Amino acid sequence: FNIVSFGTRVRAMNKNPIAASRGNVNKAKGFLRSLPADGETNYYGALRAALDLTGAVDASPNFRSTPDTITFLTDGKPTRGEMTDADTLLEWYTALNRYARVRTHVIAFGNTGVDLELLRGMAERNDGKFVHVAGK
Repeated sequence: FNIVSFGTRVRAMNKNPIAASRGNVNKAKGFLRSLPADGETNYYGALRAALDLTGAVDASPNFRSTPDTITFLTDGKPTRGEMTDADTLLEWYTALNRYARVRTHVIAFGNTGVDLELLRGMAERNDGKFVHVAGK
């Protein structure tokens, strides 16, 4: 497993996925606790990092370390990164994933500032489940 945060800056816990050992789970907890609350949301950067795409603009993932499943959690809409338009982002990810076939589950938190249509589409078009945790 790996964890990628995608606020103003995209941060990965590790360069490559690691085994889900007790020590690595504790490492993940520490990583999550260390994350600052950023105001921006970079879907594009997070998806590129999760699929292990190179730094060059490319549509081909490195399949050696491509995960079989991504669980995408967010409380926002894409506001940062090279691609922020919802329709463009959804088409890009769906087209890219037709080769990688990464099951993409999405959990959306809240009601304000969340693009539920984009997130639902991301899950449904990529063999995943969509869950909306509505807030007050």
